[in-house]
Amino acid sequence: MKRAGTTEKVSVSLQRDLLKTLKRRAKRLYAGNLSAVLTEVAEAAARLEAQDDLISHFGWGPLSDAERTEIDAEWYAGPPVKRKKKVAA
Repeated sequence: MKRAGTTEKVSVSLQRDLLKTLKRRAKRLYAGNLSAVLTEVAEAAARLEAQDDLISHFGWGPLSDAERTEIDAEWYAGPPVKRKKKVAA
């Protein structure tokens, strides 16, 4: 995964099990590039921030975890399937 634009080096502290998970993902998806995994996580956080901004724009309160999960499930399920109407016999 190439990162567009300039990058900045940072230092973070993580729980060991979380770091292990990130490293496993980096190895599986990005040839061991941990920065690529952290970029993926940061992009997901940016999407959540944009979602929160949209919610606030319409004057709604913050979403609960359950509400966010429900919205994600709807969003990632794709468009609703149109069902054929049965013709009366």
